[in-house]
Amino acid sequence: MSWVLPTIHHKLSWLWFLPALFADSNVNYPLIVWSQRRKAGKPFELKTDLGLIAGQILAIFLWSLPQRSVVDNLFEKNLGPMLVVLGFAYMVHFAAQLIFKFENLRKYGFLIKLIGPLASYGLNYWRDGHRDETIYGLYAMINYDLLFMSQGIVDTIYSEELQCSFDYFSKTSVMPFMFVLWGINASVFSPLAYHDENFLFFYPLYNPTWMQSLYTSGSFY
Repeated sequence: MSWVLPTIHHKLSWLWFLPALFADSNVNYPLIVWSQRRKAGKPFELKTDLGLIAGQILAIFLWSLPQRSVVDNLFEKNLGPMLVVLGFAYMVHFAAQLIFKFENLRKYGFLIKLIGPLASYGLNYWRDGHRDETIYGLYAMINYDLLFMSQGIVDTIYSEELQCSFDYFSKTSVMPFMFVLWGINASVFSPLAYHDENFLFFYPLYNPTWMQSLYTSGSFY
């Protein structure tokens, strides 16, 4: 196994996303069930819901096991801290859904869409942009995929609530500023830089943390 893992990404070609999707789906399963239960208005059940939280922690732990195979202590330096950031992002996703239970807070539901981008900055902080041509690059990229999928799960399940939140603010003086922010997003967060790039097929594309953060922000919106 130790001699296969360092070169396995060279053998997967475009099929690499099949095992990645399998890992993403399994790690995100507790969040899916939790979100569906909160959406359906089911009461908090100690056994079931604490089991989902424990299952989410266990899923991240199991996903950490293959990442410990990387060389040069990169798990301790980079991948491990990235998983801690991911775990914190999941816990915020679990808790933030309670905002839709309070009538006077539902209009601020759009803030839940900020969890993914903000968490990506934490991943970028620990991501070594100069280590792409290794199994490290593949594991790091899947960590980003987990973050994207988790945000997509919550956004999809709560699409109606999010639309109501957007509709509320579209009738206020905030709307002009939203257009300005949209323009800034289109111009600043587009991957237009052609320097400090790394291997094209490993995410994120750039080496410096600040360029990675611009790139990951644009990936969400």
